[in-house]
Amino acid sequence: MTRLRQFINVNSYYLSVGIGGALILYLLGRDGLTAADLFWLAGYAALCVAVYFGLRTSPARATPAGAVEPALGQGRPTLLEFYSDT
Repeated sequence: MTRLRQFINVNSYYLSVGIGGALILYLLGRDGLTAADLFWLAGYAALCVAVYFGLRTSPARATPAGAVEPALGQGRPTLLEFYSDT
């Protein structure tokens, strides 16, 4: 169960886009696909791509360990923040 939860967590965007696309394709294709239906599908795909690139994080600027050590030794509370894209 843990592997399934991790898979869904890591791939949630792709799963939701795929399920949403399949649902839209089913709903639009029930009576045959028209040019307008293909326009809506293309719009959905363009929106998904725009959201994907819009929400991506920028590459991290790593701080060398030598710059962190002096800040920790000053006797003041220090907040260390870690972030991962996965």
